[in-house]
Amino acid sequence: MRILLALIVALTACATKSSNNLPPRLGIYGGKNHQVFLGCLVCPDTASDSIWNRMGAKGGIYNSQSIWNWRNPYGDPTSQHSPWNPTATNPPVIFDLHGKRYGRFTINRQHSDFPTDPNIIELINKAEIRKRNRI
Repeated sequence: MRILLALIVALTACATKSSNNLPPRLGIYGGKNHQVFLGCLVCPDTASDSIWNRMGAKGGIYNSQSIWNWRNPYGDPTSQHSPWNPTATNPPVIFDLHGKRYGRFTINRQHSDFPTDPNIIELINKAEIRKRNRI
């Protein structure tokens, strides 16, 4: 019975890891030289710096450094620094805590640095739907 339980736990852990192999925390950085922290892309949705937390600084629509605020360079769909500009040349970059780059956080799928990881692409799609629906 213990062996069976250990096998089930091991298989569950493998299945969980293979379905989403992203690091536990990915951040979005924008601006010149990508030094402006725009929020956490991969972290708990309730984190105060999560782009998914509508009550947090980075997930709300009023913060000057929020990708959801259309009145700043990071949320304005005409800005070259915005993920919402389909022709942006300098959209935000995705990094993990160790400085590994995961590509650009952008709806510009033609950008040469558009992510290749399907999990990140799924997050970009989720964000684009939220932006489009204003939810």
